[in-house]
Amino acid sequence: MLVMSGVFVFLFANFAITSSPSISWWDSSELVAAAHCWGVPHPPGSPLYVTAARVFCMFAEDPALVARCVNFLSVTATALAGVFLYLSIAKLFGAQNLFRKFSLSIAAVCGTMCFSMWDSAVEAEIYGLSSLMIFVLLWLSLKITEGKPKYLIGASYLLALSFSVHATVIIAGIPVLAAAFFAATKKVLRPSVVVLCLIFVLVGASSYMILYFRGLEKPVLNESAVENFRDLADVALRKQYGSQNFLHRQTSTLTGYSFLKGLFFQNVSYLNYMAWQFTPFVREGKFGTAGVVMTSVFMALFFLFFVFSLIKIFRGSSPGFLVILLLFMFCLSFLLVFVFNFKFCSSDSDLSHIPKEARARDYFFSAGFALIYALALSLLSFMRKKKAVPLLLFFTLSGLYNGYSGHANRRDSWSAHAFAFNVLGTAQGKSVIFVHGDNDTFTLWFAQIVGNEKKFDKTVGTGVVVINSTLLNLPWYMDEISEKIPFELSKVYGNLFDEIDLTGKDIEAFCRENALAVKNTDGIILYPSDVAVRCILSEIYERDYSLATVAMSDSSFSEFILGGKSGWNVYSTLEMPLLEGFWQREGLLLKLFGDSRKNRALLLGYDYKGIIKDDCLDELGRIKYFREITASQAFKRDVDSRAMAVFYERALEILCHSDSLYISLYGVFSEK
Repeated sequence: MLVMSGVFVFLFANFAITSSPSISWWDSSELVAAAHCWGVPHPPGSPLYVTAARVFCMFAEDPALVARCVNFLSVTATALAGVFLYLSIAKLFGAQNLFRKFSLSIAAVCGTMCFSMWDSAVEAEIYGLSSLMIFVLLWLSLKITEGKPKYLIGASYLLALSFSVHATVIIAGIPVLAAAFFAATKKVLRPSVVVLCLIFVLVGASSYMILYFRGLEKPVLNESAVENFRDLADVALRKQYGSQNFLHRQTSTLTGYSFLKGLFFQNVSYLNYMAWQFTPFVREGKFGTAGVVMTSVFMALFFLFFVFSLIKIFRGSSPGFLVILLLFMFCLSFLLVFVFNFKFCSSDSDLSHIPKEARARDYFFSAGFALIYALALSLLSFMRKKKAVPLLLFFTLSGLYNGYSGHANRRDSWSAHAFAFNVLGTAQGKSVIFVHGDNDTFTLWFAQIVGNEKKFDKTVGTGVVVINSTLLNLPWYMDEISEKIPFELSKVYGNLFDEIDLTGKDIEAFCRENALAVKNTDGIILYPSDVAVRCILSEIYERDYSLATVAMSDSSFSEFILGGKSGWNVYSTLEMPLLEGFWQREGLLLKLFGDSRKNRALLLGYDYKGIIKDDCLDELGRIKYFREITASQAFKRDVDSRAMAVFYERALEILCHSDSLYISLYGVFSEK
């Protein structure tokens, strides 16, 4: 218990120190917003994670602390994952004396500090909690082989419960079944035990019903609109993303690669992610060729340690232990690669390798990387103390350097937070902002739901309506936006809608049968989102619209809009082809029929925390002075900010009026 406590305290303190003070990019801000309102994020919804995060939200006395508190769910869960990783390797290798326990605890700590584990431990993400479940299942599987039925019942419950967190954990059910098989001779699989396991599976799986009950309550954030069991099944199976064909590799789509070649390159991506775990050299682009060599040496060293550790387990433990371990390794690596069927790695330098993932997907394999890391270092527990202690110290310090020197260290990462409030700060009066991706959308949802920043009030007619143009393909989202801006597709499609009630499900059925696509006068096909955007603009500018109107070419449609009246301001985060030539940059946004002369005044009021060094900022994160300082004094290297480069490189160029400063900043942004 003392060693377990030491593992937990060390990991908790380490992750707490480096945790993000607010939201991060991608799903983090969406999950914080969902936790705050106990809402429903994108499918499959992760209701157990959101509910646990909701509990952590209750510790925030101020809305400004909500994201920080939710981040601590990941901090706590990942630290506990390290505890169960320690218990598992102690079971595998035996912890007969104090030095062995100490050595194995260091191995577990270093494994839990591998890059992908650390990177998820410091932000609001589901992977810390899913890693905890995986390592609890590993420990339970090893205990099952001892012939104690209660551990099998517990594993059954946890497996079913994990469906409400992430599908990665469910794959760990394969080694759990293997453990039950090895324990069958010890009468673990008695009929009464099997019945109890089935009962607990039902109890655990019932946690997914949270989505149904929260859907009925119509929370502020409700991305699935679950109203019945069919809806619930569609969300669980991720139906909105289309069906998955495992025999067709996504790396073969545009390259023409065969099944085996496509699978090969997916495993190359996996090995590339593995190289990130041990050193920051390749991942952070440090030391060039020397960095690649040092990373290769580390990987080779860990691989040898790992092989010898497996040999030790084979010689010293029961055959069941090794089989269970190898199954866990397979399920958390190559089986995951096959099941998730990723595109090419986002950092793949080969231009012919398309399509690429929007971001690195290393977090799916984080638990597997931690297990490999811990097993490899466990070999040191069999060495003499005089030789082992320096090596243990070296690997601990290298693990700390790996985390603190890279972008897993988020202790001063404000860029996503600042971006959200700066973008909403750009929008003036009653506004619409068209956004086009997760980073644009989720950060603004967070600012409005948690920060109450320029939240749209329909009764008063003030605030900002954030519209994700890609989500307008989905019926539930069309319904949600039409409550704020009452556009009607029936005006476009005329009598096609006469015989149906315009509810979300009827629109969905119509979309399936009729594709809801039209051609404009230039022969370009307009899909539901294109049609909906045109309808929204027509509603805002008080223009009657029909199928003929929205199908017009962009130039004709712009003339149609220009003839209308509007009390709205229309913005976009990226220039949309629609109304080309009528978008002007205003601060961090593009404004329809805007005035770019407002740029400088807007930029001076922005929050630059995490971008500019603190001694150049006032208490609100705004720039105190600028022309007197150099680029090296002003700029704070925050790799998270690369997602904002397209905005801030323009903003700082206008603000500073200094070519040398702009070039310096642009060079750092472009490096990544």
